[in-house]
Amino acid sequence: GSRVLAAVNGDFFATDGTPQGIYYRNGVCLKNTMTDNVCTFFAVTKGKKAVIGSYDEYDTYKDEIQEAVGGRVRLMTNGNVLPQTVTALEPRTAIGVTDDNVVYILVADGRNFWYSNGMRYAEMGAVMKALGAKNAINLDGGGSSTFIIRKIAGFEDGRFAIRNWPYDNGGVEREVANGLPKIHLARNIITLIFPLPLTITQIVLITVHITSEINQIIQQWIKEPN
Repeated sequence: GSRVLAAVNGDFFATDGTPQGIYYRNGVCLKNTMTDNVCTFFAVTKGKKAVIGSYDEYDTYKDEIQEAVGGRVRLMTNGNVLPQTVTALEPRTAIGVTDDNVVYILVADGRNFWYSNGMRYAEMGAVMKALGAKNAINLDGGGSSTFIIRKIAGFEDGRFAIRNWPYDNGGVEREVANGLPKIHLARNIITLIFPLPLTITQIVLITVHITSEINQIIQQWIKEPN
């Protein structure tokens, strides 16, 4: 069977669990519609290339997608951090891709003053740029932001551990529509999570807690990018 090494949450979803964006699994399109033009997506093509796309780019890639999950706000395009109108600090999950096919997945805790404030969209974009990403999007956040790792090699109960602090349930994960794992083999073992091919150059998962001082440092990066 497959072995999931780590995973994060994926797309925004409706109350019935339907994701807002596209969803592909093992080369099969399970959902090909998006709720509006704010929707974005992360995909792995049949040629093993990691892709970030916006609403109007879906038709370009749809016939080449092997795996995909939807997102919302675009954080970076072609190496540029995009200006944002929403400035709220929230728990966030974001994904970015470099020119070398390296995938960065970032989970930031929030809504907990004594532990972590959360991040703004612009701050997520600034961090993705610092990591070397050229394109990046925001995935579902808030109480959905979850980062798990495998702590036991086998398939027994308790093999996964939460490495961040999901907000809604006081540190306990909630059900989400889909997600992104880093896996050892090419099949999934969790029905809500799809597999990423290991032929991608590298998959880097990062979880952080953000104090007010760190928020200020990142804001300074944004003001003085050089």
